Amino acid sequence: PALNLGPLFTCAAVSVGGSDRTHVDWMDDPNSLAWVIPLGEFSTSSICFPQLGRKYCIRPGDVFGLASRHLAH
Repeated sequence: PALNLGPLFTCAAVSVGGSDRTHVDWMDDPNSLAWVIPLGEFSTSSICFPQLGRKYCIRPGDVFGLASRHLAH
């Protein structure tokens, strides 16, 4: 069934696990942010941004946005 989130979101995705390959989300709108909200029970995880030379630890309940079409992650 369709999930209508109104004008706030153009897409909602639920993913189990993460990608171990650096990528850019070419199909994302170039003028929007992708919002990530990690959920569940895990002890250690991180998100890396090679273009920025940065790696951030993430925990359940953190919220962050990124320009996923422009920024490799």
